[in-house]
Amino acid sequence: MNRTLSHRQMNYRWATGFRAWLCSWFLLVFSGAWIGLRGAEAAADFEKASQLYAQGKFAESAAAYHAMLQAGFGSGEAYYNLGNALFKSGQVGRAIAAYRQAQLFLPRDPDLRANLRFARQQAGGGNVPRESWLGNLLASLTINEWTLLAVACWWCWLGLSALGFWRVEWAAGLSRYVWLSGLLTACTVGGMGARLYQLSANPMGVIVAGEAAVRYGPLPDSKTLCTLADGTEVIVLEQREQWVQVRDSARRDGWVPRENIAIITGIGAK
Repeated sequence: MNRTLSHRQMNYRWATGFRAWLCSWFLLVFSGAWIGLRGAEAAADFEKASQLYAQGKFAESAAAYHAMLQAGFGSGEAYYNLGNALFKSGQVGRAIAAYRQAQLFLPRDPDLRANLRFARQQAGGGNVPRESWLGNLLASLTINEWTLLAVACWWCWLGLSALGFWRVEWAAGLSRYVWLSGLLTACTVGGMGARLYQLSANPMGVIVAGEAAVRYGPLPDSKTLCTLADGTEVIVLEQREQWVQVRDSARRDGWVPRENIAIITGIGAK
């Protein structure tokens, strides 16, 4: 069964706006020039990787996308395209890892969900640890979206509170809205914190070896608990030097060599 994997154009959101507001007018000119140069460099790298993909050079395209991401040019579209290139080059486990990383930027993207589902089917399916409804809710928004919601609710609460102090005769009528906006602020700030904790405390990982032995301890001669196939998704419990403790969908806890797993990190995901 073949599936057409749609390629994406570059997303420049990571390179706009925020840095400029943090600079003085004197430094704005220099920072703007630096951002422009970095953006042009990223665009050239992205175009090179896309051309390699169009030419059917999927392994080379994947390497070009990976180098671009390692240089700090992270975006959902880049990870999405990296997943496509890896999948086409037969690296299903690494493709799943790239799609999972792209989800941190594009949590509701239908094409990404479809490609991830298809890659999971090729990997055998049924190897995904179940997430709670709360975990799925937290993952439905990016960190930036949670932050923007929290800031918007806080400003709404602050504005309504100030209006009540300014016009005393409106205070009674505004009280319920002040209370509601305060509650929403607390919920969105809590959601942002919970999402950050979710990404840092027990991140997800994907087995990227043909078959990885899961051992009872972080030693090469430890007894083997089980083996996990390429593309199996796990929860990362602990990391020690060259070993990672994981939990699979059957809730078995064991250790795998670090080179056999790709860990989904939330660092830099907007």
